[in-house]
Order: sequence, then C-alpha cells, then structure tokens
Amino acid sequence: MDLLLIKKGVSKEFVFKNKGIPKATWEERLNFVEKEKALINEIRHNAVLKELISKLSKLSDENLKFISVFLSKLKP
Repeated sequence: MDLLLIKKGVSKEFVFKNKGIPKATWEERLNFVEKEKALINEIRHNAVLKELISKLSKLSDENLKFISVFLSKLKP
C-alpha cells in the first residue's frame, strides 16, 4: 500500500489519519525510499546466505572440518 500511495504522490497520513495535505511530502517520499533500500539489501543478503548454505551442505565432512578450523582462526 505504501508503494502505491507514494508512487501516486498521495500522503499516507492524509489517507489513514485524515490529517495534513493530500500530496505526499518530500520527507514521506524519502522515508519510503529508505525503507525500500533496506528491503532490497535484506533480500540480497538472504540470497547470499542461501547460496552459502547450499554450497556448504554439499561439502564432505572432511571439507567442513577444514572450514570450521579456518573460521575459528579468523575469530578474534
């Protein structure tokens, strides 16, 4: 709903609370853009994690042990 309102330039506060002016302010538009960027970044990170997990699940026990030792050395 947010996407539709902002893309059409309608204020969310005006629609839901019946306050303010009908046209979305720049602040509302910028807040929406920030939320959209955060969502896109979360989707990207989830895709990377999914790829890593799928690759790790295909490794043998010996390789997993090696990776475990390697990662434990990286921790401070």
